[in-house]
Amino acid sequence: IKIKKELVDIFGGQEDLKNKILRTPLSPDQTFIDDPLRMMRAVRFAAQLNFGIETKTLEGINRNCKHLGIISSERIKEELFKLLSCSQPSVGCILMFQTGLLDMVLSEVSALDGVEEIYGHQHKNNLVHTFKVVDNIAERTDKTLLRLAGLLHDIGKSSTKKFIPKIGWTFYQHEHVGRKLVNQIGRRLRFSNAEINY
Repeated sequence: IKIKKELVDIFGGQEDLKNKILRTPLSPDQTFIDDPLRMMRAVRFAAQLNFGIETKTLEGINRNCKHLGIISSERIKEELFKLLSCSQPSVGCILMFQTGLLDMVLSEVSALDGVEEIYGHQHKNNLVHTFKVVDNIAERTDKTLLRLAGLLHDIGKSSTKKFIPKIGWTFYQHEHVGRKLVNQIGRRLRFSNAEINY
């Protein structure tokens, strides 16, 4: 007896694969409320596979990002590490920022966004700089913790930023503030002591 095998694709997944598009099979709201970690996975898959995220799905992530707060720290940490393991982590990091997921996971990194100007003196956008640093590290090593260190290396700058006439923008002591913040983040995301120390 010959059994005819036929692929039933009621959601058009084959076409999406061909077009490199990620979308939820059910409504984005239902999909992401059922398991909010799927929002981080969507962003990670986009970065990992070089896929785009369909507009309604992207809007659904934006609308539901606050639900990520019910997910355990351990699961969030695992997904964050997978995202940072991608060949170009900034793709996922930028999507996390644009959708509000970064605010939920690492608000200290989101706070680096923005450029201020006083008397014609500007400072660089520390968030853009941070994402470039992570990509530069990713070109040189597969060490996820080192990539994470790159992501967190300037988090003390948002609270230490100060304009001093005749000097310009300063971030005095940002490395010490950053060290304390890394410790808090590590505890919050259930890092091991060895990971925090690294």
